Amino acid sequence: RRALLGLHLDEEDAARAYDRAAREFYKSYAKCNFEEKEE
Repeated sequence: RRALLGLHLDEEDAARAYDRAAREFYKSYAKCNFEEKEE
């Protein structure tokens, strides 16, 4: 599946947007860039 996560000014913002979407979609199976506490 693909989802548009928006346009981001830098890589960190894009990675955090990916993490939010991955956690919502994949729940505990999400492979994220940052720990949940950091957001």
